[in-house]
Amino acid sequence: MSALPVPAASLQFCLYVAVPLHANSTTLLALEELRNLGYVFEIEIIDITSDPARAETDRVIATPTLVKLSPLPARRVMGDLSNVPHLLQLLQIS
Repeated sequence: MSALPVPAASLQFCLYVAVPLHANSTTLLALEELRNLGYVFEIEIIDITSDPARAETDRVIATPTLVKLSPLPARRVMGDLSNVPHLLQLLQIS
């Protein structure tokens, strides 16, 4: 696999889930792969079963939903997050 470019700015994500994440979940494994590729990010994980008002306010309709908050523009990805190159493309991270 070819090396992916790493952004200069750090990233900020918000991850909405409906159940507690396990250490081997595909979502966490994909995020760990981002770190292994050299991406620097902060992430807030929100369990919408514990905070349904937040999900409603943030207009989250499916889980998992990963939201890139910064750098702008904000981007949302729902569903399977396991394909990291595709995830980077969807989040417009270069």
